[in-house]
Amino acid sequence: MVQFACVVIWDLARHGAQRLVLVVWHCENQRFLTEAIDIALRDLCPYNPLRVMRLEYWGFLTKQTLGSVFLNDCLGFALEHAAVIETSPRLHYHPELVRLNLLPDDGAADVSPYDIYLENPAWVLPTGVLSSARESMRPKTQP
Repeated sequence: MVQFACVVIWDLARHGAQRLVLVVWHCENQRFLTEAIDIALRDLCPYNPLRVMRLEYWGFLTKQTLGSVFLNDCLGFALEHAAVIETSPRLHYHPELVRLNLLPDDGAADVSPYDIYLENPAWVLPTGVLSSARESMRPKTQP
């Protein structure tokens, strides 16, 4: 992913782009994109005018929007891998692609506020989901 993102950034700069905004939709991609931006900008000529902004959609969600999406409080976006925020839009736009009977309900993973390399595999639930997506099944109201 890092190499692909670097090539895209390099090519956009080569074709004259001066400003680029990258919106992260999947929390796990933050570091890959940050690394790609760092490498691409380092390798471009120091006089290249390209400036890159990286942002995450969840940084712009209001409490009102979160209240309309979550039945209970949001557990935090670090636990939203394949959970409510990622499953709800899929249910809205392509419900035929979501197999509700297979949604795990393991509760929330116990994640630490720091990273360890190599990560302890016991910290991730066997399903790979970090919190339940079952709240995605309830109808959502428009904020």
